[in-house]
Amino acid sequence: MKKFWYVFMLIAVCLAGCNNTDDLEDDINDLKKRVTSLETQINDLNNNIEVIRELCKEGKTITNIDHTDGVYTLTLSDGSTLKLVEKTSTSALFPLIGINDEGNWQVSYDNGNTYTPILVNGQPVKAKGEDGITPKFRVNDGYWEVSTDGNNYTQVKDENGNPVKAIPDDSSAPSEDSFFQKVENTGSSLEITLKDGTVVSVPVVKDFFCYFDESYTGIQKIAAGNSKEFDLHIKGAENVSVIAAPAGWTVEIGDAVEEVAKVKVTAPSTTAPSTRAIADNTKDIAILASKGVHAQLTKIQVEIGEDIPAIKDYKADYEAGKDITIGELTINKTSGYTMKSFDASTEDVDLSNEINNVDTPTLLFLTGTANKFITAGGIKTIKTNIILIGQLENEQPVFSPEFCTKLTTGGLALKNIVLDMNSLDGSSNKTYFLNNANATKNAEWLIIEDCSIKNMQKPIYNAATYDKGIDKIEITNTKIACDIEPAQNLPLINLYNSSNLDGYPKFVFKNNTVYSNLPIKGQIWAWNDKGAATPINSNIVNVNISNNTFMNFIGTNVLNKFYMKADIQMQKNVFYGADANYANTKSSSFYSYYGENATGLIQVSDNIVFDESTGSGTTRSWLTYHGSSKLQDGSGSNKISILETTPFATIDFSSGTFTLKAEYKNYGAQ
Repeated sequence: MKKFWYVFMLIAVCLAGCNNTDDLEDDINDLKKRVTSLETQINDLNNNIEVIRELCKEGKTITNIDHTDGVYTLTLSDGSTLKLVEKTSTSALFPLIGINDEGNWQVSYDNGNTYTPILVNGQPVKAKGEDGITPKFRVNDGYWEVSTDGNNYTQVKDENGNPVKAIPDDSSAPSEDSFFQKVENTGSSLEITLKDGTVVSVPVVKDFFCYFDESYTGIQKIAAGNSKEFDLHIKGAENVSVIAAPAGWTVEIGDAVEEVAKVKVTAPSTTAPSTRAIADNTKDIAILASKGVHAQLTKIQVEIGEDIPAIKDYKADYEAGKDITIGELTINKTSGYTMKSFDASTEDVDLSNEINNVDTPTLLFLTGTANKFITAGGIKTIKTNIILIGQLENEQPVFSPEFCTKLTTGGLALKNIVLDMNSLDGSSNKTYFLNNANATKNAEWLIIEDCSIKNMQKPIYNAATYDKGIDKIEITNTKIACDIEPAQNLPLINLYNSSNLDGYPKFVFKNNTVYSNLPIKGQIWAWNDKGAATPINSNIVNVNISNNTFMNFIGTNVLNKFYMKADIQMQKNVFYGADANYANTKSSSFYSYYGENATGLIQVSDNIVFDESTGSGTTRSWLTYHGSSKLQDGSGSNKISILETTPFATIDFSSGTFTLKAEYKNYGAQ
C-alpha cells in the first residue's frame, strides 16, 4: 500500500524552490507529525468501531469502567478488556459511524449532514447480532478506503461518486472532534450515543463475571476415558449450569476458591461417533452463569485426542501484545524496547553491537542451536536495559561471551538461554559480570531465568572495589554446571571486593540446580568485612535462597560474613556431598552474621543434607550458623541432622538431573 504521506512529501519538495532549506525541513517535519497523528487517529476510529460491535452483542455486561483522559477502559463479564476513545485532535474529516433502524452500519462523510448505508456487494452490513461485521477504514493516497473483511479495501465515494478525501484542501476539518455525541456512565449502564443519535446501552453489573482462563486457546484435546480440569474465573453468580456438552462427555463444576472454579471435563471411553443429533456442533461445552436478569455465557471446545501442548514462542507472544515475565520483571510491546531477532542456525552470531554501549532498551530474540552467539573484541559495557530470550521454549540457543560484561546502569536479563562460560577462564576480566567504575548509581537488575550455565570456572558476578552495585540479582529455574578442579573455591556471587552491601540490597536464588561431578568449595553469596565492623546504615539486605539443589557444592560458609542488617530466608534446599575422601572442611554452615547490632529476620530452617564424605576419617558437621556468628537462631541446637539414606531416586551428573524421592517432593529444585 502506498503511504499517503509520500504524496505530502512530494508536494513539499515541489515547493522547495521558493523556500530556504530550514523552512523546507520544518514543513516536512510538520507533515510527518500530521501523518503520524492521523495514523493514530485511524487506529482509534477502527478500534472504536470494533468496541461498538462487541458491545452490541446480546448478553454483554460491564463489570468495571475506568475513565482517564478521554479513554474508557471497559472490563466485561467474560474477562475481556476494551478501550473506547472518546475524542481526537484532528486535521482530518473522519467518517462518522452509526447504526440505522434495521441494525445495519451507516456512515457519514460530510460531518453528519447525511448518512448512507455501508454496502458489500450491494447489500447492507449488519452491526448487531452474532453474525455482525466490523467495517475497517484506512487512508490510501490521501483518500478514505473501507473493508468489511479486513483484507480487501474499496475506495469510499460520496453521493456524487467522487472519492472522499481524508485531509481537506482548506481548514474545514475541526481541530478537535468527538467520535460520539455522548458517553455517559450512569452507574447502572454505560450509554454511548453515536453521532447519528443511536444509543448503545450496556448494563454495568459490578462483581459479576464468568469466563474460562485465557490460556485455553483452540480445541482442547483429551484422551478417550481421561479427564482434564480447566480454570473457570467466576464471581457473583447466583446460578451456574452446563447448558451444552458433546454427546458422551461429562462436565463437573467445582466450588470457586479465590474466584476460580475447577471444571472437570471427562471424555467418553470410546471414540466411536455419536448417533445423537446435535443442533450446533459436537465440540462446544457451554456454561451459563446468571445474576438477577443478567447472564454470561462462556464456552470451551473439546475433542478426543492426545493433548500435545503447543511450543511456546516468546516472540510471537510479544508481537501479539502478551506479557513476558522474567523473574519479577514484566515486559510487553508498550514497554519501550527495540525488538530484534537473530538466528545461529548456520554460523556464529556476534551480539557485541547489540549489547555494548547501546543507548536504547533492547530486546533480542535468539533462535538456532547449531552454532552460538558470542561477544568478541573486548570487555562490554551495558548502560541500558538489555534482554536476551531464547525464542522457542523447547530450544535454548547458546550464548558464549568471550569477554566479561560491565553493568553501569540499566540491567541485563537472560531467559531460556545456555550461558556457556567456557571462554571465561582464570585470566583477567574473565568473570561474566562486573560492576563499573563509571557507574553513578546502581544498575537496576541482573536476572537469569530458565537458563543453563555451563563450564562455570569463575563467579557469575564478581564485584570490583567500586561502591555501585545492582539493585536486584535474581537467578531462578536454572541449571549451573561447575567446571573447576576439586576442592577449589567457587562463589556464585562474589562480593569480596565490595566495600559494603548497600550496593546489593536484594538477592533471589530459587529453584536452581548447582552441581559439580567432584566436590568443590562452593559459596552462594560471599562477602568479606572490608572493615565494616558495624552496619553502614539502616538499609536491609534481602536474601532469599529457597528450593535449590546443591550437588557437591560444599563450603565453610554458604552465606558468608554479613555485617549489614539482613533479612535472610533459606528454606527447602537440598545439599548433597559425595564420598570422595574430600576433606574440604570439618564443618559447613549456612550463614555467618558478624555485625554489631545487625538485627534482621533470619529464617534458615527446613533444609536437608545428605553427606557421604569421610575425608581424613572425619565426618563433616553441618551447622545452621557459624560458631562465631553474632546472630543466631536461638533454638539452642545449631547442628543439622544428616539424612541416613539418600533423598534422591536418581542422580545423573552428565545431564544435571537429580530426582528426589516422593517423600521429599517439596524440597530442592522443582
